[in-house]
Amino acid sequence: MEDAIADALANRYAKDDPGRYIHGFEVEKDGISGNIDLLDTVDFAVEDVKLTKRSIRHEIDSEKFWHNWVQIKSYCHMIGASIGRLHVVFVNGNYKYDKDDPLAGWQYRVWEDVWSVRELADNWRMIHGHRR
Repeated sequence: MEDAIADALANRYAKDDPGRYIHGFEVEKDGISGNIDLLDTVDFAVEDVKLTKRSIRHEIDSEKFWHNWVQIKSYCHMIGASIGRLHVVFVNGNYKYDKDDPLAGWQYRVWEDVWSVRELADNWRMIHGHRR
């Protein structure tokens, strides 16, 4: 489902700016590989798509999303980018299932962060250390 969403996003963006987004490719560095969902070639930003049952009430900088940001930072380090975007589809919204609540049901959000070379290198050291 995440791949289908990334593909749909790439196709939608291509209508306005063909070639801007590259959908789905593998990267490797230091024996660690990963699959980037989308690469914005204009902003040189890594974009990752997640489908989750987590509640939309969680803050994006909370522990609940830490591993998603670590993954995006790792991809950024692998290709030399400094911008990362996290696309999240919350399939259960806020879990209230109230038709009058605007946060009930499926919700889609996008967040962006920018990191320094040092922040990305520190993240990579942690990832590489855990690999061993």
